[in-house]
Amino acid sequence: MIELRKKHALRNFDFCVGMGVNWVDMDTGKLYHIQEYSEALKKGENPTKIRVTRYSGGSDNEEWVDPMVVKERMEDPEPDPRY
Repeated sequence: MIELRKKHALRNFDFCVGMGVNWVDMDTGKLYHIQEYSEALKKGENPTKIRVTRYSGGSDNEEWVDPMVVKERMEDPEPDPRY
């Protein structure tokens, strides 16, 4: 008998850290450098922040954000019940 797995929501942050890929917030145009964070974790370091940049007219605006904040920002919104 085939056992089916229960579907669950995709956890974008965990997926990106596991794959070692960056994530772009299409609404704000910010690039979250999760690849650097993931590589630091694999080296055994304990990074406390994730670098976030936004290109605007020839200069990069850089900030550092807590991973839990990034995880909250990456969550998918609840589906619209009308559909």
